[in-house]
Order: sequence, then C-alpha cells, then structure tokens
Amino acid sequence: MRNCFRNISRALAEAGATLDDLVRVLIFVTSQPEFERIMPIIRKHCYAARPANTAVFARLVAPHMNVEIEAMARKRRWLFTGDLYLAPKLRYLRADEDIYAMLDSLRRVSALEPDLVFCQHRGRVEDGTAMLRRKLDFLVQLGERVHDLHAKGLDHDEIASALPGSDLLWRMWTAGHFSKGHFVSAFLRPDVPLHVQTPK
Repeated sequence: MRNCFRNISRALAEAGATLDDLVRVLIFVTSQPEFERIMPIIRKHCYAARPANTAVFARLVAPHMNVEIEAMARKRRWLFTGDLYLAPKLRYLRADEDIYAMLDSLRRVSALEPDLVFCQHRGRVEDGTAMLRRKLDFLVQLGERVHDLHAKGLDHDEIASALPGSDLLWRMWTAGHFSKGHFVSAFLRPDVPLHVQTPK
C-alpha cells in the first residue's frame, strides 16, 4: 500500500506537484478487512489535501493485487493509473488478467477526462483521455474480433493466430504466462453472460 503512494508521489513530482495537490482518490479494494487495514495509511498520506475519496469493493484484474488506487490532482486534471494504461494497444495478455474488469476500469477512468496520465510503467502520458479511450477502443474491437471468429467456428489457437501482432518473444520469455491466446480465453469466458461478453 505504501508503494502505491510512493509511485503516486513520484509521478506527481515529475509534473511539479505533491500529494497535497490531490483532489480525488478512487480506491479499489478486495475486501472489508483489507479496506480497514489500508485506511490509516490513506489518511496519513492524504491528510493535508483531504481529497474526495470513493472506495469500491471489487475483484482486481490481477489476483495477487489487494488494492489499486487512482488519483486526480488539483486543477491540472492529472490521473495516476497504476498499470491500467501500459500502452494504447496490447499484443498479449497475462493468464490471470480479467479483460472485462480492465474494460470497466478504462471506461471509468476515461470518463474523468484527465489531460495528463501517469502510468506506472510508461511515466507521463500526454493527451490522457484520448490515450485511455484509444486503448479502450482497441480492446473492444479486439473482443468483437474474437467473438466474430468464434462464431465462424474457429478454435482457440486459430483465433489467437488471427489476432494482430506477434507474441512469440513474450510467450517464450514468460513460459506462456503472457500470450495472445489469453485474450481468446478471457473474452470467451464461460462464466460471463453473453451480453457482458460482447463489449460495447
């Protein structure tokens, strides 16, 4: 949890701001006990700014994560997105990632219309709202492509091969933990209702 605020502080410092400039904090947390554990830490780091804050109980994209924080800074419309952004186009997905949770998060944060995004991996990202929506549009179109190919009778591996880009290096480097095939599995999850499976 303290790492979250260290990352947020570092990102804000890059743009000449501090935690005192925060005006909104959105906290995604997996359980009530975890929420109670982290609240003293949040109060400590946000005491001076006293930003508006919302906590949401949710299953996070990566199972090893217990909490994720999105923060917006005063007037400048800066948004710290953790690892949600990464890039406008993804060529592979981690085996344990929830693509529908990712789509929902992208819709939520792009609705904030930030001017500047700070990504945990990419640093400062200009035209924040446009870049978040570009990634959202790409994933929606990718999901539509997966469902279209599935409806035509292609199997899992055939659909993965038809998706854009190459994931060979990442599949080899991560022993298959990252691959295009995980997009297929994620979009065609049997436990997700059909109206949710078809992204809009």
